[in-house]
Amino acid sequence: IVDSIVRLQKCDFRSDFGAATLSTVANVSEFGNPNAIIAAIRKQQLTTAGQIDVAALSRTLPNTMKIRDDVQLASGQFGWNIQSEVGNAQTRWTGAFNTSNVKVLKAGKPIDWQFPLEVNFAATDGAEITLETLTARSDFFSLAGNGTLRQGTLQAKADLERLTYQLSQVIDTNNIYVRGDLQS
Repeated sequence: IVDSIVRLQKCDFRSDFGAATLSTVANVSEFGNPNAIIAAIRKQQLTTAGQIDVAALSRTLPNTMKIRDDVQLASGQFGWNIQSEVGNAQTRWTGAFNTSNVKVLKAGKPIDWQFPLEVNFAATDGAEITLETLTARSDFFSLAGNGTLRQGTLQAKADLERLTYQLSQVIDTNNIYVRGDLQS
């Protein structure tokens, strides 16, 4: 810490169910005010990446996910990568979230549970926040959008029956089923 400025060149976090890295510069004199913390984060260069082993997390915290008694998450990863770059009176944020290698067993047998998820975004934070691009894809939905907080576009498409079927194989949905397609 020099003059209330903390520089984290690479801070690693590790646990039984995941790992993450963080690099940033932060003014700790602003940490007493939550609004100031958010404002500072919005204007600082930051890089974070990580991966969570979803199967290990479900074993570590079994009651946080309503997974059926006869279902076991054998493997699966949730990952993220977010960066910000400070420029002329604005900060540009880019990032991605994804799931991969999800393998599910029901009564000891593999089930076809394709649930890959990929989300990508790019935004600038200057005089106003501008979402340059937002895309999200899975086997049951897609989403694309851009714009500002005042005006933007969003296109979405979802197969609700497929979503319900996929989730009900693994999660206790209390026999709630939804059918139909969603488009906007």
